Amino acid sequence: MRVYLIVFFIIMKQINRKKGDKMYVAVCPELDVVSQGSTVESALDNLKEAAELFIEEM
Repeated sequence: MRVYLIVFFIIMKQINRKKGDKMYVAVCPELDVVSQGSTVESALDNLKEAAELFIEEM
């Protein structure tokens, strides 16, 4: 198992899909990985998982 210490720049954006329905999009441009969640925390957690899977497949 490899352990990586990587620092990434993360962009967060709030979007409104429907009235009162907020979603957050998290982007890691260095890896070209994008994820979303209903809260900032869930968007970041989803982005972390996506980035880990991306790195595993490299």
